[in-house]
Amino acid sequence: MADVGLAIKAQLKAYREAGGENPCVFFHSAEAGRKQLLALKRAGKTLPGNVIPVETWSADAVGLDLLLGAVALGACQVVVFGAGSHDLAPLQQQAKLGHAILGGFGYTGDYLRIVDAGNANWLAELTAWQPVAAVPAADFRLLADKRTTLEFVIDHLHKHAPLSAEAIALPAGAPFGSIAVSDACTLCMSCTSACPAGALKAAADAPRLSFLERNCLQCGLCANTCPEQAITLTPRLLVKERRAERVLKEAEVFCCTACGKPMGAAPTIMNMIGKLSGHSMFATPEAKARLTMCGDCRVIDLINNEKSMKAWEMTE
Repeated sequence: MADVGLAIKAQLKAYREAGGENPCVFFHSAEAGRKQLLALKRAGKTLPGNVIPVETWSADAVGLDLLLGAVALGACQVVVFGAGSHDLAPLQQQAKLGHAILGGFGYTGDYLRIVDAGNANWLAELTAWQPVAAVPAADFRLLADKRTTLEFVIDHLHKHAPLSAEAIALPAGAPFGSIAVSDACTLCMSCTSACPAGALKAAADAPRLSFLERNCLQCGLCANTCPEQAITLTPRLLVKERRAERVLKEAEVFCCTACGKPMGAAPTIMNMIGKLSGHSMFATPEAKARLTMCGDCRVIDLINNEKSMKAWEMTE
């Protein structure tokens, strides 16, 4: 997609330098889309003069990075021509998400459209589409890494935004968002192992769970992995402080009641004690007290105080 991004930037720049106005970027697939555009030409019809065709290997490959990226590079309108698409619903979801972000920044109007190639009136509707005000063109290029591209694009849109927004609410399924943990969290840190993007982090020096929102994909793996069901996801775009790591929960270290050796996060140990205290193996006060000891002290206490027969006391 880096080549596509470079083509968008070069074509928009050339269009502006030639005196063109209200540029419309028109994404189409290399096979089905090109074939339909050639058929349109043979029929004596042409795209509107402000439309700049941009070829991609598949219409389904166009995502939020290219949709908003084209807007950031100066396009007034961005179209994805659905010829050859397996399913337009994901593309429409991407456009809906793009409009939510643009609307949150105060950009009003219809910037993004997904065109159904099977609609006989699509060309007339495209011709009648009224352009909106363009965003000042950015200097950067769109990169192959979608997440990095979106970082640049969002910063550019925010810089020129009519409205100043701290956070923008997004529809369900958005790849940006926040998470919160309830009091049920025991800091077992299973969520940090499940997170594929490094958004959740366990501290090395203390029982502390941190969150970096810019990395969060809202995939839900952390919530599904949490044994206490303590995690809640909220789709949103945090604008200003998404690069800052924040603490979600922190607790004291639980130390062995016999030797004082650190054993882990206090909520984790107390949760374990609560679940095992009703077990028959820990029915006596002495057995229950061993749950608060480290592994070494537990063995020592068991040998010194357990009243059962020892191996060395057995005879033939």
